[in-house]
Amino acid sequence: MPSDCHRCGHPIERQLAFCPACGAPQIRVIATAEPSSEVHEILLADLPTGTPPPPPLAYVGLRRGYGIAWKDFLRPAMPWAFLAGMLAVVLPPVGLFIVLPAALVSSIRRYKREHPLPLRRGQGATMGALTALLSFGTFLFFSLAAIYFKPTEYRDFMLARIHEAAANNPDPQAQTSLQWLATPDGLIFFTVLALGLLFILFLVVGMGTGALSVAMDKPQKRA
Repeated sequence: MPSDCHRCGHPIERQLAFCPACGAPQIRVIATAEPSSEVHEILLADLPTGTPPPPPLAYVGLRRGYGIAWKDFLRPAMPWAFLAGMLAVVLPPVGLFIVLPAALVSSIRRYKREHPLPLRRGQGATMGALTALLSFGTFLFFSLAAIYFKPTEYRDFMLARIHEAAANNPDPQAQTSLQWLATPDGLIFFTVLALGLLFILFLVVGMGTGALSVAMDKPQKRA
């Protein structure tokens, strides 16, 4: 079907991209059909009598693609994570097993009040892992700072613990291993090993607390 050129009005065929009279390009905009409410009405018509209507199509798409708003979660979680890390330096059980789990539970509950969409346990574990990383980073910073500025006190403290362990274990192989740990290389190895184990422990506590907090806060289904 021919149409008129928008510049000179000369009739042209629709398949031509330029006007044969003036050479003006012919720009055509094809409108896409917007989704209407007819689809939702058809779904409602096919449902049996008494069945609750499905949620709107836009809401279904939102439920499938939502993620974690990290800024809203980290805003309350970061101060608690730093506090847990600092306390873990001087009081490891308090910082790791009390303050860190309490920080996660409080931060996740506050996040869920601001974002009512339900969280999955995997997302809770991810929140817990990130909080644990922040907490362990704080713990590592202050621990290494204490070792750097007070190496003699740290060495004496570790040697005292090693000698106590040697006195309580008469096994010759254990005695040999403990004597090696008392050397400078042994102290470095023991420090790195202890920090690695603590890192894993921080992650386990954080991920477990995050997943458990999300699972316990899920609404109970009515009978």
